[in-house]
Amino acid sequence: MSATLEVLNTLQNSFIGQSVAKSNHLVGATFQVFHVLGFIVLLASVVLVNLRLLG
Repeated sequence: MSATLEVLNTLQNSFIGQSVAKSNHLVGATFQVFHVLGFIVLLASVVLVNLRLLG
């Protein structure tokens, strides 16, 4: 567990972690939107492949 905590602390203290922490909340919301859209694209491709295999 301490190894995980060390990795998370390193990420939090990195340049990217500091810039996200100091940025506007819209940056985090934008990251969330792209994350959700990517997940939707992934699921849509899986569904289309399954439908193709089913005929």
